[in-house]
Amino acid sequence: MWVSYRSVITSSPGTAVDDALRAAVGHGVGGEGRWPHEPLEPDEFDRLLVTAMSERLLGVLAEAVADGALSLPSEQLEQLTHLHAGSQAHMLEIERLLLRVIERFGELGIEYRVLKGVALAHLVYADPAWRVAADVDLLVRGDRLADAIRIAVDEFGGDQLVPELRPGFDREFGKESMVRVGNVELDLHRTFVVGPFGLTIELADLFTEANTITVGERRLIALGTEHLFLHACYNVALGDYPVRWGSVHDLLLCAKHLPIDLDRAIAIAQRWQGTAVVRRAAEVAVDMGRRGRRIRFPPARRHGSAAATGVVAAQLSHAGSQLQPPTDVSGGDLRHPCPSPLRAGDRRSECHLPTKPRLDRACPSSTSNHAVVTP
Repeated sequence: MWVSYRSVITSSPGTAVDDALRAAVGHGVGGEGRWPHEPLEPDEFDRLLVTAMSERLLGVLAEAVADGALSLPSEQLEQLTHLHAGSQAHMLEIERLLLRVIERFGELGIEYRVLKGVALAHLVYADPAWRVAADVDLLVRGDRLADAIRIAVDEFGGDQLVPELRPGFDREFGKESMVRVGNVELDLHRTFVVGPFGLTIELADLFTEANTITVGERRLIALGTEHLFLHACYNVALGDYPVRWGSVHDLLLCAKHLPIDLDRAIAIAQRWQGTAVVRRAAEVAVDMGRRGRRIRFPPARRHGSAAATGVVAAQLSHAGSQLQPPTDVSGGDLRHPCPSPLRAGDRRSECHLPTKPRLDRACPSSTSNHAVVTP
């Protein structure tokens, strides 16, 4: 398993930066992580900002300041404000492109589901501004993927970043096609992840249910509730290596705010041959809590007594406790639920923040009402 460049900028355990990041992961979901009581040294705060940007936690830092949980001296508050405003300018570009693409998809009858950053920002975050994103993520049916790519390249002037291996490969086996449109990357997904776990997902399921979000005055379609939860699990277990802390925060928020029927979610995962992925995602949250301050999943909503559901529900309800990892219903240890390591995907883009943030959230063409933390 390869190690990405992100591993060199993650924080060292036990440091003030590490404590602050763990507090961010648990912020708003019942976590007991402690924010710094004293201002961080300038070099420590710089590391915190750099790591928070990489881990998609910059908006959570801004949220903690707005909530009064994190107190910053004026100079550090100005730094955070500058970067957060830049991230929101980039989110505006993301949402504008999203609306243009969705309008064209509607004209051509291409079904879609908004994924990840934009969808979660509007569904599980207290304010969309607290979830930053790097790109537009859209799920489309495999038999329309080529049409979606053609629209992005021919009609929106995009550049397909990774050419298809052979004609028809992406439609049958690929995870996504990445198209750069101006300053924004448009990721057109066929499935959730690369590799065997992405191939066993019953993709037709994902278009049978939906949640809706509002961007500007336009109602857009996101995944259904259990599919949202499962996608968050897949992102934690298989999305990035090292695990992106912001993905764990997303999962915690999904568990808290979505009316998940965990029995049904596990049943879907079983059909997808992905129960190991769900268990692994819960274990990552447990492990993150155990290494630092306690991070608790809120109690999961359950409507049955399936053994597999009970294992995951126990983890979701007690993440961060001092309990040993639970055992499988067959007695096996879930610490390594698969015969081989779960391989992670490559994250090819980071959040592109302008050097001088464009503070144009209030311009007439803005498509969403996000908050920007200000000194």
